[in-house]
Amino acid sequence: MLLVWCWVHVLELMWTLRITSSPNGNSIDIEPLDNFIGEAITLDMTNVQIGGGISDLDLEIYSTLVRKKDIVLLYTGTSEKWMIDESIRNKFAYLGPPGDKWIIDHGIKCVGIDPLSMEKYGFKEGVTHKKLLSSGVGIIENLNSNLQRIIGVRTFLRN
Repeated sequence: MLLVWCWVHVLELMWTLRITSSPNGNSIDIEPLDNFIGEAITLDMTNVQIGGGISDLDLEIYSTLVRKKDIVLLYTGTSEKWMIDESIRNKFAYLGPPGDKWIIDHGIKCVGIDPLSMEKYGFKEGVTHKKLLSSGVGIIENLNSNLQRIIGVRTFLRN
């Protein structure tokens, strides 16, 4: 297997960190920054239907690429459509309940996604956020389409 390393500066991905308090989770002032710095792998989730949830089955096909303590970046293609199709702002791919459990069970330290949120549009409870944060998994949202350049490439994410 060919291993390609590249450094990724967070400004190139234009991300939004969402670190909030949750039941049994850290507040922002004590959240470990190490969760957001380290080895990352970008997974192609463009096969997930717009408005659909990323499932454990969608993630499982990448289980040989993903390592414990990785930062997993999910590229759905949503970020390419923001300026073209306004309806995408309320109908985008998200991390579904079986997918969030897969992230936790595989020891992922942080998960990022290119839509505005990990949750399905219109969520009330923020179940995915609560599950991830209470399990010590950092969340990065609103990544841009530059993710497509590093799909399947092992990178080092830094600030």
